[in-house]
Amino acid sequence: MDLIVAFENQTIRAAKAVVSQIPVVFLHATDPVADGYVEPRAAGRKHDWICRFERTPGQANRTLQGNCAWTASLTCASRPEDPVTGRLLSEVRKVTSMVKMQVVEHKASDAPDIERILGSVKAGDGDGVFILSPNLQQKFTALTLRLATERHLPMVVHAPQWVEKGGLFAYGHDPFSVGRDAAGYIDRILKGAKPADLPIEQPRTFIFAVNLKTAKQIGLVIPPNVLARADRVIR
Repeated sequence: MDLIVAFENQTIRAAKAVVSQIPVVFLHATDPVADGYVEPRAAGRKHDWICRFERTPGQANRTLQGNCAWTASLTCASRPEDPVTGRLLSEVRKVTSMVKMQVVEHKASDAPDIERILGSVKAGDGDGVFILSPNLQQKFTALTLRLATERHLPMVVHAPQWVEKGGLFAYGHDPFSVGRDAAGYIDRILKGAKPADLPIEQPRTFIFAVNLKTAKQIGLVIPPNVLARADRVIR
C-alpha cells in the first residue's frame, strides 16, 4: 500500500491507530492538533507522515455567532462518546452566551434519540436545531433534515452541500476545492514527493449557503443582513 486517504474524524483516528510508515492524506477533520492527530509542535509546519486539510477550528462558532443571533434559542444534540464533543460544545456555549441565545442541550447516540429530541421540541424550547457531534452529523443528517422540516425548525447543517438537500444554512469549506487540493497532494506523493516536504494546509475557500426554499417551507423570513452575506442562495 502506497498511501491512505482518510475522510472525517472516525476514519482519521482509525488510520492513525494502525499505520506509522504509510503516508496519510486526511481531509475534513475538526482540529487535528486538538484531537491528537498531529503533535502541537507540528502545527503550522511540515509533518513527518501526515498531510492534512482541516475544517476551520471554531466553525460552529462563526456559524452561530454570525447568522443565528436572530433566533432566541437553539436545540443542540451531541454525542458524549464522540471525542470532539466536549470541545465543540464548549465553543457553542461561549458563542451563544455572547449573542444571548439560550441553548437546550440533549445527548444522543442513535436514530431513536434524534427522533425523540426533535419530536419533543416545542415553541419556545428551540427556535433552531444544531447537530453538534461529527459522528451524529455523518450518520443522521438526512433524518434530522426531514424531522426539522416536518416540525418547521430552522436547522444549521455542518456543510454547504447539505443546504442544497434542505438544511436552512451552513458555513463551511468548499468540498470541491478541498478535493482538488488533496488530489494534488496525492499525485505528488505517488510521484515520489516526501510528505515531510509538503506543507500542512487548511482549506482556502469557504461558503456561506442559505436555502430560501426551506425558509419558505418552514415559514421563516431570513433577515436581509444575513442573506446579504450569503455566497450561495438556494431559491
